[in-house]
Amino acid sequence: MNLDEFQEYPRVRAYALEARADKKMAERNKNRGAIRDYSAALKLNPDLVEIYSKRGIVKLRVMRFRSAIKDFDKMIQINPEHIFAYNNRASARGNLGDKQGLLEDLSKAIEINPEYAIAHVNLAEVKNSHRRR
Repeated sequence: MNLDEFQEYPRVRAYALEARADKKMAERNKNRGAIRDYSAALKLNPDLVEIYSKRGIVKLRVMRFRSAIKDFDKMIQINPEHIFAYNNRASARGNLGDKQGLLEDLSKAIEINPEYAIAHVNLAEVKNSHRRR
């Protein structure tokens, strides 16, 4: 088998699509292309579960909050200890006005890893913004 034939395997193509999406994600002005590539990679290789989290982050950037929540839900279903998915889902929920869900997700991330500083900072910001109103 030559390299061209190897690269046509769906799982290999999925990794290539993920890598291309990662580059687009880093450029920040190619968010929609990143979402398309992540989605295509998942169709070819559903075992690339971390893509749900990556795609959810990009969806946050383009303010597709409900869709982002679905990706973070899937990531949490696969890995209930994924603190980043809880933290990011909290952001999406907060943007939709779901303060209770936001607080629950940040608390869960802290419960899983009490040293997860980002969740502590985000929780403090939520509490401080509530006091200022």
